[in-house]
Amino acid sequence: MEASGGEIEDTNSSINVDTNNANSNGVYAKQGKLTLDGTRITVAGPSNNGVIVFSTATPINIQGTNRNAAFDVDGSSNGLYITKRNYSC
Repeated sequence: MEASGGEIEDTNSSINVDTNNANSNGVYAKQGKLTLDGTRITVAGPSNNGVIVFSTATPINIQGTNRNAAFDVDGSSNGLYITKRNYSC
């Protein structure tokens, strides 16, 4: 999923960043609103990110209304990578 100027909203999806990928992202939020509700992300492989959020993306909501959001991370990857700003999730 990618948003450069709009919104990303997801409910209860499962996203997999495969071990065969390198330097990849499950969700790439550069600008606009990001809402993940119950989204589960599995991240494997070298230098991958489940969610990458830039400081220009706002607001950020990661929640679990009907099921808990979850990040399962393996290797040298990140579940959530945030650039240049403090967020609360």
